[in-house]
Amino acid sequence: MSPRLQRLLLIILMIYFTLFGGMVYTEHNPVLRIVHQVFTALLFGVWLLDLWRSGRVFPATPLDGPLLIYAGVWLLAALFALDPRVSLEHLWPLLVRILSLYVLVDLMRRGRQRWVMEALFMVGGVVVVLSAFELAAWYFGLPLVPGFVQGWPQVFGLTIPAQFQLAEPVLTVSTWVGNFAAVLALLTAAWAMTASRRDHRFGLWLLSGALGVVLLLSQSRGALMGFGVGVGVWLLIWPLRGEVRARFPAALRALLDRRLLLGGATLAGVLLLVIVSWFAMHAAWSRDVSRLELWRSAIVMARDHPLFGVG
Repeated sequence: MSPRLQRLLLIILMIYFTLFGGMVYTEHNPVLRIVHQVFTALLFGVWLLDLWRSGRVFPATPLDGPLLIYAGVWLLAALFALDPRVSLEHLWPLLVRILSLYVLVDLMRRGRQRWVMEALFMVGGVVVVLSAFELAAWYFGLPLVPGFVQGWPQVFGLTIPAQFQLAEPVLTVSTWVGNFAAVLALLTAAWAMTASRRDHRFGLWLLSGALGVVLLLSQSRGALMGFGVGVGVWLLIWPLRGEVRARFPAALRALLDRRLLLGGATLAGVLLLVIVSWFAMHAAWSRDVSRLELWRSAIVMARDHPLFGVG
């Protein structure tokens, strides 16, 4: 297979597994679920066969031990679950994600790291375009997405929009859209800072900004908080670099001590957790209160089934 075709295939597969390959689209349709699982098994089988025929060793990483422990605990939890069949079926996507990591590591160690990042940026571009179509369908009443039947006058009235549509159908859940956009926006911005070509930098900054808009449209508070933490980590790492610290006046360098910065960041993180927890405990919004039930349910399940949970 030619390198150009391999590159195109990688982009197509990454788009498929990001947008359509999850359990959300397949778990309610037995035919689609079987087709997806068989296709995924064949795909990884081809990769393992190519690994063996070419004489390459299985890509080892520092995460091998923790991932093996995770997979083992997941397997035992599925076998001893209240409903083993359902748990084993939901175990497959988790194992697919682990194998996907090793496929990407193998590609990068064969000099294909640029392919991987370009494919990831292409997925980000697809999410941005689909979110734009989704927003247009909602505001203009276009029949692109079922349920978007209201038009411009009903939404905007005479002045401003009554509400903003969530960026949701792209990945089926607005929180997932927000999480994806938050992580990829930071990663794209990092590549934009280090790209050598001016046109590449411009395109990457444009994509990062568009993903930031998608993040805002998702209205996911968790994703926004995660994005804020990511920016905070950037701001923490930046003054830790020796050449950056040298630019500051001597009177301020004492404040840039590594231990002082890390201690301040830890204190800020704990304070943020306390504030978020307080708001969650005293929230008047039913969505926040219902989410607390997830934690209470987890405590009850851990109490009743302390070893492997319920599956």
